[in-house]
Amino acid sequence: MSQWFEEKANAGIDIVREVYGERGKQYGDSWATCRWQLMGAVIGEICPAALTMTVEELRIVALAAYIDMKHERCAHMVKADSLVDMTAYTLALTKALSEWREGNDDPVTGG
Repeated sequence: MSQWFEEKANAGIDIVREVYGERGKQYGDSWATCRWQLMGAVIGEICPAALTMTVEELRIVALAAYIDMKHERCAHMVKADSLVDMTAYTLALTKALSEWREGNDDPVTGG
């Protein structure tokens, strides 16, 4: 017999998969194809050393920004759509950041 949290989390993951599957049909693979040109230019303007950021690194920053915005929106009104999006973005950020860390020195530990 499953536990309450596990049951709710698994059902929630199913909802998240359904929604991002539909969004993928609607928008295509925009996360893969987006070049993040404006974000890269703005970041480079503010911090010239950041001009060397790769598209993958810009994508990771964008995921973090999307999550921040979803958190902010939930502070004013909790909508199921925002919770679903925030979950999907958080999962994607977790994996993308983990993969990035595998190929780069960890800035905290140096390894």
